[in-house]
Amino acid sequence: MGAKNKMKKIMLIVLIALLSLSVVSAEQDFSSLDKECQAYGYDFGISKWEWNGQDLIEVATLSEYSIQALGNNNQVSWTASPGVAGVLSDEVCYYQVLLGGTEGIINDKYDDGFSIQHVTFCGDFEDEEIPEFGTIAAGLALIGAIAGFVIMRERK
Repeated sequence: MGAKNKMKKIMLIVLIALLSLSVVSAEQDFSSLDKECQAYGYDFGISKWEWNGQDLIEVATLSEYSIQALGNNNQVSWTASPGVAGVLSDEVCYYQVLLGGTEGIINDKYDDGFSIQHVTFCGDFEDEEIPEFGTIAAGLALIGAIAGFVIMRERK
């Protein structure tokens, strides 16, 4: 009976420790925006603004960013905080791929009657250093230490 109780305690400790390492995040669906940016070499979409015939209308923007776009279907001036990696200008028959930053101006590339339809702001993931002793390793070490403590305590 003692061995079964010991195993139950260990399994309960392991289960609690594993559940505490789980992280759940809910994000808004930006998959079509992401696909548009990824088609031009960026990692994800940040914001999209469409020309509705009279004004530029913000369609979607990630909450971590503040994007402003003003202008018309021939010229758009924009600001971004934090900065963006690149800007796409859809002009019916082609896209302009422009450098990002914190501000810029987009001009209709050709005077051919095909004006700016929408503007998409794109981002890239920053390269992150992988720590030598990460969260998972620390969690596993903690689980092992607790399990060892429980086993040693039962022996006394």
